[in-house]
Amino acid sequence: DRTLVSKLVSDFNDQLSPCGWALVENERVAGRPRYIARQEGAPTSTHITRAKEAANTLNATWMIREIQRIEEAIEPDPALAIGEAKALLESCCKTILEKEGIPITKTMNLPQMAKEVCKLLKLVPDDIPKEAKGSDSIKTLLSNLGAIPRYVSEIRGLYGSGHGKAGNYKGLEPRHARLAVQSAITFIDFVTETYKKRMLKKQ
Repeated sequence: DRTLVSKLVSDFNDQLSPCGWALVENERVAGRPRYIARQEGAPTSTHITRAKEAANTLNATWMIREIQRIEEAIEPDPALAIGEAKALLESCCKTILEKEGIPITKTMNLPQMAKEVCKLLKLVPDDIPKEAKGSDSIKTLLSNLGAIPRYVSEIRGLYGSGHGKAGNYKGLEPRHARLAVQSAITFIDFVTETYKKRMLKKQ
């Protein structure tokens, strides 16, 4: 009963608030919210919030888990956060392609999957008519957007988790991880919003 759940959460939060805690929605399973306890005032970036909304739109629980790992790793383990940013992009692309019945071969890498998603959603720059106002700027933005998965994938290969490193290796800093994560989420957010609009048109 969603009404009862909402009331219970509100009642619990009234009791928890003086202690500095609150129940907040963490993910959705079969369209229904699940909650976790979070200390009030704990920072949650807009990018992370948008990423969770994208995962909920795609009903992709696995993406939620990747987002949680990113959130926990940015400061203490930038390499892991970068690796998970690449994995999050891959999960997003795979989810959309599978929902649309587009085959994913074993040899397809992330940039190739992202390219297929951009074609499916008509995000390729050539789809912008020349006579449209600001067409050159729009094409440049879309071209840069489409390149994000390739760049994140390359950065992950060089600095992310998943590969062995030499003993004297020095990794990137949290600010670099935030750049990679926020870039990945910008792609996911725009692509998911476009996919959602496409689905609504089909209904």
